[in-house]
Amino acid sequence: MLQVEAVFFCEISSVLRRSHADCYLKGNPLAIVEVPRSVTLSQEQKQTIAREFNYSETTFLHEKESDDGPDEWIVDIFMTTTELPFAGHPTIGTACHVLSKVARGSGAKGGKIEAGFKIKAGPIELQYDVEKGLARAAIPHNMWVFLINQD
Repeated sequence: MLQVEAVFFCEISSVLRRSHADCYLKGNPLAIVEVPRSVTLSQEQKQTIAREFNYSETTFLHEKESDDGPDEWIVDIFMTTTELPFAGHPTIGTACHVLSKVARGSGAKGGKIEAGFKIKAGPIELQYDVEKGLARAAIPHNMWVFLINQD
């Protein structure tokens, strides 16, 4: 007899990004799991889903906290074996995915959309060019400069 301990439903869309590739079906694929507000996934469940997709990265895009709030989403980034606090490719791929949906939903044909992600490494400001279909991310980082005395 088959027993199911927990059942959860998420709209799952797999997005194939052609990052760093100019040919169809080349580049680095990215799975994006859209998680509705009514669903809570454990870290173990997210890791299992990421392992099942078997892509280099899978993002979990949590639905905005409120429909009338700012365009800001919580995003978790997983590899097949671990969660990452930040990774560039899945951040940009997920931004293109969600912000193109926002543009279609609003009927925007041009202009820019300002939004943000909350990831484990901190907040990320996003800008999406609707006409070009391009996303930009402002990644806060610390930079250290080391001077070497050659005397």
